[in-house]
Amino acid sequence: MYSACICSILFYFLYLLIEIKKQTKWSSFFIPAAANPLLFYILPGVIYYFTLVFSFHIIPDYFREGMPGIIWSFIFSILMLFVMKICNKYKIQLHL
Repeated sequence: MYSACICSILFYFLYLLIEIKKQTKWSSFFIPAAANPLLFYILPGVIYYFTLVFSFHIIPDYFREGMPGIIWSFIFSILMLFVMKICNKYKIQLHL
């Protein structure tokens, strides 16, 4: 219920900011993910299973839960945006 409440408030805030006030310059950082959403959705899973197959851990166990896990998730999301920027530069895309 808390998550639904936070998402609703966030959606209202973004709707107000983007659709009503037309403030969109700040969102240019997210354009690589919006340009290729299928690859952006699948790539973290590919990385995860790749690390499982080769027994390679990209994060220590300390960052798997709690506040360190939240911080790692935020950092990983930003890294994925940069990876998507590189993929878009070299025209690497997934289509249905």
